[in-house]
Amino acid sequence: MIKKLTILSLLVFLLPLVGAVSVAPLFQAASPDAVCIARWSWNTTETPEAPFWESAYSGTLGSLDLRTYAQASSPGPTPLGYGAFVLEDESLCVGSDVLFKMLPNLDAKLRRVDIDSLEDGLNMQRGALTSDTAREVLWEILTDDVDPQGLTAVKPLIGDKKHPPSLYLGGYGIVQTAPFTGMHLTNTEEVFQADYRKARASGVPISTLQRMTGVKMVEIYGRATDANADKLMPSEFRDDGYSCRRVTKCTTLSDSFTVASDGNIEDDVSDIAWGLVAGDIDVLAATDLAQTIGTGGAMRATAETSLGTDDHYAEAVLTGDGQFFTVMIRYDGVGPDYYYAMYNWSANSQALRRVLGGTDTVLDTDATSVTSGNTVRVQALNSRISMRDGGIERYLATDTAITGFLVVGLHGFDNISGDRQADDFLAEDERPRRIIFISKVMDWLRIG
Repeated sequence: MIKKLTILSLLVFLLPLVGAVSVAPLFQAASPDAVCIARWSWNTTETPEAPFWESAYSGTLGSLDLRTYAQASSPGPTPLGYGAFVLEDESLCVGSDVLFKMLPNLDAKLRRVDIDSLEDGLNMQRGALTSDTAREVLWEILTDDVDPQGLTAVKPLIGDKKHPPSLYLGGYGIVQTAPFTGMHLTNTEEVFQADYRKARASGVPISTLQRMTGVKMVEIYGRATDANADKLMPSEFRDDGYSCRRVTKCTTLSDSFTVASDGNIEDDVSDIAWGLVAGDIDVLAATDLAQTIGTGGAMRATAETSLGTDDHYAEAVLTGDGQFFTVMIRYDGVGPDYYYAMYNWSANSQALRRVLGGTDTVLDTDATSVTSGNTVRVQALNSRISMRDGGIERYLATDTAITGFLVVGLHGFDNISGDRQADDFLAEDERPRRIIFISKVMDWLRIG
């Protein structure tokens, strides 16, 4: 009994740490003036060779993508689907691409006519949305009227035993969260099953899927067991099994790009093996840097070793003028689909971006000074996607589109002359070990 009391005292100390999420302050001084439900805008001027979707409104504090996969992966100029854009000036929310405007008070009642127009715009049946405030309607769209594959509706918010599903909206912060039970647990299970089937069809090694399954069980149930595998795995692939050995051990990938002579990145095996996906990226012996070569547009290289979970981060030190050369996470080459950081020296701006089916969307951005030698990190934790620059979390978005992919890498776009260089690549599973320890101790306390 004394031993159990001692352990319970330790849990009192550890549990606050388990529930904490380290978040550096975001750089948003303005206050929301409206939430504009509108079309996305196709930008062909900033990088004509690589246009992208973005908010059409200056002073956008945050955005939430309400498009299906097909809509978001379709290139412009014709916009499909809608987004929710937090504006610091409500007078900008006008024009033919606007569905309607929500008041800055997210708990204000919405007109039924506006809810009807939103249902029509998102291809829902009339009456599908039963909530009547902006906060609850946006939450309902991302948790109730969903599709785990993102084909007929947005994919749902997902969570785990330690991190409940949460909706972040730029300018407001966390606007809604809920316990990880019931519908939210089911949504997470169904998203995993859809991801598993897609990975299986694309030829992901069974050993990788086994580890992914074991880790995911620990994340959402607390333990990797046969009974939990019955609930989580697609029934037709249940015999694939799972790996429960060392699921608490994080996968870490790092590369300092130290080589004896210049060569292609795909030939650099000094630290980790790389595969060149697009363009030309070399490793330079004199400077121990990875560098894009030429002006051939897209440049991508992926680490040949997968991480253990889709909750992970990748980072690199950007040197030279570094423009358009950063890191990417949750990479799937079939789309391609991935999240990445845009670090634009010439425009003196940064952005957190997402690519679906090869089509680019800006999730969060502003005109922020960029600094040579800074470490830029992109990370994913369930539906929370963020970007850090120099240790400061500058960009954060809720996005549900890409899940289930364990590959990370380097991403670049070279449209002008000059060196695009990166150093000290690092990627790691996001999961801390404390939740595993806590769940095992709690199991022991219940049994004893």
